Amino acid sequence: GDTDRWVSNAGLDYLSASHDRYKGLVVRRSILFVKPDYWLVRDEITGEGSHTYDQNWHFPEDAGITEDTSTHAVRTNYPDGNLLLLPVNPSGLESQETEFRIAKKRMAAGYGEVTSKGWQYRRVGATPCVFETLLYPYKGASAPNVSVRQLSQPADGFTAVEVRNGKARDYIVISHSGPRSMRMAQPLIEAEGEIAVIRTIDGRPMRVSGARLKSVKLAGKVLVDEAEPREDLDRVTGG
Repeated sequence: GDTDRWVSNAGLDYLSASHDRYKGLVVRRSILFVKPDYWLVRDEITGEGSHTYDQNWHFPEDAGITEDTSTHAVRTNYPDGNLLLLPVNPSGLESQETEFRIAKKRMAAGYGEVTSKGWQYRRVGATPCVFETLLYPYKGASAPNVSVRQLSQPADGFTAVEVRNGKARDYIVISHSGPRSMRMAQPLIEAEGEIAVIRTIDGRPMRVSGARLKSVKLAGKVLVDEAEPREDLDRVTGG
């Protein structure tokens, strides 16, 4: 595939890449790393026709993965460190375990494979098809009270999500067609640019990170106001 976009600063990493190895389709994966806490992965399939789309997640054989059937969230069950996968929009999403083979040691001649349990998310229908998944690592055996909520609609032409964990609430806005004006009503967020990540604690904005960002407002409060778009922005606002 081709790397189409790559940006990195103290607040985030963002990578977007695509390939067209499925006939008549383009598959694009975009990964946003909100440092140092979690990843937002977006898979978008565009093209022609109706299809069955499978998004497969592979795990080691001892991960002991389990699912929350109400949200289709999946987690590992190690004693000390784990990973939580949360679909941003579980509506219409099929969710099931799947079996696959993994090599215990890659490139080790004569070393056999083992069977492992993975997880599969599936959608069926016409293009475009989108999977958005939050990957949240955490220490210990108890999962944190993390939730994710979609703020945007497909017709908006951009991704907007809210991520909650305790007193922290992040608002993420990503344009997939270059810098543009983006607006959500609830909560009121106005951004002009390509990527904006707004971190709040107890409702107070503490940090803004982004790319090709000219302006950001949260509930009418100006957080970024630049004369020209900033290619790479990371700013602690201090509330």
